[in-house]
Amino acid sequence: MNSYDNPLRKLIEINNNYKDESQIIHDLIELTLAKITITEKDIFEDTFTRPMKSTFIYSILFKDCFRKLSIYEKVIQEMDIMWTSWKEIGLYAHHIMAWKKQNTEQREIANHMWNLIQVSKQKPHSFELMLEEVNEEFKTKNSICNIILSCIEEYCQNANDKDNLVNQIQNIQKKLMTDTVCSVEIPSEFIVLAKCAKEIIPYSKCQIWQNFLTTYRNQPILYSQASANPILSVDKSDKAIASSTEINVKSIESEKQDNEIHLSYPKSCYSILQADTKLFHIFINRLIHSCSKWEILPISQSIKLFPNMHNDLDYLKHNFNVDIIKFFTTLFDYNKNLNYINHICQGCINLFDLFQIQLDNSKTMLTDVLQMNENTNGKTFLTIYQTFHQRIYVRYSRRINEIFSYYGSALELVKFLYSLSASDVDNLRETVNGWDETLINTKTILDLVTLKTFLDQLSGRIKMIQEQSSSILTLDRVTACIERLLEDDQWKTIFECFESCHLLLPSIQHIYMNLTDRRLSKRRQILNIMKNVSFSFKSHDQQELKQLYGLNYNYDITINFNELSDLRDRARLIEYSHRIKIQNDTEQDTEMLHSFVSFVDTIENIIKNLTQLKMIGYPCVQSLLEPSKTFTCIEGKYNELIEFEQTIEKLRVEWEYNLCELYKQHISLTYFFYEQFWIIEQYLYNRTTVINNAYHLLKYIGIQPELIQYDFLLDMNQDPVNRLKKVGQVLSTQKTKIIETNEQKYLTNNRVLLVQTSDEGIMRAILSLFTFVQVPAKVNQLFYCTNRTTWMEVCAFVYRCFYSEKFHQLIRPELLTLSIQDKFIELLTQMISWQQPEHHFQFGIITTSSNINQLLINNLKALELVQEIFDYQMLNVIKLKEEIEKLNGKTCFLVTSNIAGLGKSTTIRNIIHNSGKEYIKFPISGNIDMKSLVTRFCNCANNSSSSSSSSKIAIHIDIGIINDINQLNEFLYSVILFRSFRYESVAINVCADVPIYIELDSSPQMINLYEKIIILQNLEKHQIPLIEWNQMNIHYLAGIKLVINYLQAIDKQIINQTDINEENLEEIDKMTCAKLLRKQFIGKKDDKQISWTRLK
Repeated sequence: MNSYDNPLRKLIEINNNYKDESQIIHDLIELTLAKITITEKDIFEDTFTRPMKSTFIYSILFKDCFRKLSIYEKVIQEMDIMWTSWKEIGLYAHHIMAWKKQNTEQREIANHMWNLIQVSKQKPHSFELMLEEVNEEFKTKNSICNIILSCIEEYCQNANDKDNLVNQIQNIQKKLMTDTVCSVEIPSEFIVLAKCAKEIIPYSKCQIWQNFLTTYRNQPILYSQASANPILSVDKSDKAIASSTEINVKSIESEKQDNEIHLSYPKSCYSILQADTKLFHIFINRLIHSCSKWEILPISQSIKLFPNMHNDLDYLKHNFNVDIIKFFTTLFDYNKNLNYINHICQGCINLFDLFQIQLDNSKTMLTDVLQMNENTNGKTFLTIYQTFHQRIYVRYSRRINEIFSYYGSALELVKFLYSLSASDVDNLRETVNGWDETLINTKTILDLVTLKTFLDQLSGRIKMIQEQSSSILTLDRVTACIERLLEDDQWKTIFECFESCHLLLPSIQHIYMNLTDRRLSKRRQILNIMKNVSFSFKSHDQQELKQLYGLNYNYDITINFNELSDLRDRARLIEYSHRIKIQNDTEQDTEMLHSFVSFVDTIENIIKNLTQLKMIGYPCVQSLLEPSKTFTCIEGKYNELIEFEQTIEKLRVEWEYNLCELYKQHISLTYFFYEQFWIIEQYLYNRTTVINNAYHLLKYIGIQPELIQYDFLLDMNQDPVNRLKKVGQVLSTQKTKIIETNEQKYLTNNRVLLVQTSDEGIMRAILSLFTFVQVPAKVNQLFYCTNRTTWMEVCAFVYRCFYSEKFHQLIRPELLTLSIQDKFIELLTQMISWQQPEHHFQFGIITTSSNINQLLINNLKALELVQEIFDYQMLNVIKLKEEIEKLNGKTCFLVTSNIAGLGKSTTIRNIIHNSGKEYIKFPISGNIDMKSLVTRFCNCANNSSSSSSSSKIAIHIDIGIINDINQLNEFLYSVILFRSFRYESVAINVCADVPIYIELDSSPQMINLYEKIIILQNLEKHQIPLIEWNQMNIHYLAGIKLVINYLQAIDKQIINQTDINEENLEEIDKMTCAKLLRKQFIGKKDDKQISWTRLK
């Protein structure tokens, strides 16, 4: 009927249009209905499952067009038959469930249809009433089954018929779902079981009842002659029952005339539940009897009646009168919050004492609460607690009660905070950052400060009330003051502050006491130093100083500057805290503390200037520190030290100025730092050609030491400026000759070429920049920045760029400090402003990080000097390889193998020996210290037997697993491409015709190293696929030689008679070695399945 295309629906619509007056339409409808068969399923579907007004059955019953048709009577007759059948036979569970699933509208439609049947057939009761009756019957029977099952599960775990009884009940439940409800019979014994179950199942989770049941099952029950109520016989030693039970036991023992009857506990469910029900009646009677004595019983015994307090009482409260319920509910609330209530009471009393609040009976009441104990009887307890509850607990807000409780539980914390001054709190806040206590942190001290401020404001407000009001101060006025204070949002976390500070109070007090003791100790130490101390300055090796003191200074003093610096911080803390004078402070002591800061500042400035002088190469620093030269501070006077500071400061400024002036005249000096000036001077003065560090430094800047012509006479007795000037003249003369013969000056406008790349791409960027400006690549035109680079090194680089008229490169400037970057721009801007047309600069910058936040690069861009070089403008893979081959000259080779043990080292050694060169092996692995690496490499080359002619050597670099690939990368491409490298004060040089063989370890980790070090990918590669025993020299392979001797002894069957060790090994020819190894390790195995044991 719901479908629009339904023919019957269309006929009905037409009939409605004709107002039921067309006989033809009427006949057509009759013919259509005659072909429709209405089944019981259709009626059930339309009246039970989905009753709607649009259904076919509903339309037949209530549309006028059907009333005159036979189908109308037929439907009524079918529904009447179904009703009568259900009345006689009974309804099924699915009928009830379908009816219950109906919503309100569906139920109304269904009732409308069945009520029509009731009226038509004159039935005495409605259909819905019949369903409700069946539903009640179904629920009753199902409830009996469920409650028995639950009771069996709780009480009859050990019954011998448990499984049988459960199966019977489950069968009944199945029948309820499959048979008509009325046909399912519940056995009478089940009804009896259900009656017992209804009594005891609600208490199955009641702990006190379960304890009672567990204790007294299978024990005798005494029936008093005076009473029909049975009483249990209890052993005095049993502690499972409450003490109220023990009272009954005593009365029982005194009744000699009682008869003893046993409740036996058979194994059947029926007997168990019957006995448990009787025991439950006894339990309830005795519990009521005990609880009725609550007024005279101690509260400790009353609490024991209900081990789980509210949980037990909730199950049993309907058995008690109102007074008992009220008492136990109050008692449980008190017992649950006992500590909190006592803290509130004690806190109120403490407030009375702290602020001299007017005494009244409130304090007496609070004292009574605190004095209550386990022996207090119930009546006394209820009277006292109800008074407290009304006058304190519910009278004031939760926040006020919290404040009361903290004044009770954390009184020691409150008194400690009241005793602290503002400066004490400041000192704690300053000290906690350096404290070793792991529990205390800055947040804890901030909480302490917040709590201190809160308590001070509260105290201030209460005192203001006391001063302004003539009336007495009451607890109500104090609580009103607290409420107004807590309304401020800044005290939202005050309770968290109370909690955290209270828990950590011992640690806070420990810090405070240590701070007080240390402050007094440090103060005495400062005063003693200022009254009389003598000291001198001493030199330290920079690395040693870092380990000892954690400073970046090359000098210290004999009284340890690190300790002085710590004392200076303490003096500043005392000075800035504005503390009230302690003990016998005098005006002189106060002045001494103030003067000590300046005294240490003076010492620090001297140490800084001495360190700076050494870093910028001043040769006479040590002469300023004569061992006999001491300084004193007596009664706060240290004039000699101040004069020495001024002298050192003036000397440093003058030396820096003279050095910069010499940079303009002699560019070669800009390459040297620290003591390198004087190493070169000594080398030139001796006029030697010994290969040492000075020799390598000269080679590094492009000077051949063997060809130096000494046109100037060096005098090492002159002042440092003239000495350095003479060194510069010698080097400049030699450099000029080299430039005139080998180089052309490159002239251009001021500009900076900028390349942004990765750590692995630095070598490509270097070669790309040299190619871009069309100048030959040279290692001394590269300046690598580190986090240890000093300003004078950068200053020298700027002068070198401006006055050398060569193209230099600045690599990783982002590692420079911001102050150095700022000075760099300032100096460069100053040089541009000189407007010297004969001088200009051009240099490249290679950075490995984003230049967005780099001060140096951004300032250069602001000066419009930067030209960015993008990736497409740099050397591609092919051109990079061509450039590397041009610089390398095919004198460097990479030797690798897929697996270890194929003889890479032996192959390299044989190649070198066959070429007639001296073999030098240089292994690199693990953590790289670049300075020690360069020094070790230099020593290997210098200490060779052919050191006088370095071209007669060949170098084998054996690379293992490396932690810092970037440092190795810089070292390798510098040595391979430029044959020179310098790190700080140490330099190395290798002749261009010296072969270099690089061996890579065969471990999987080396794949990552090979991919990141681009220079290795562009070398001529020798891959070793297998062991070439014909070329293997067993003499150098001690391990294999030992194995071969064992194998030969086994082959000759003399292994048991021969003692083989490293001292008596025989020389065995290569062919025999290969034969023995093949026989032992290969045999008949497939050669293709063998890795390193493949022999040829």
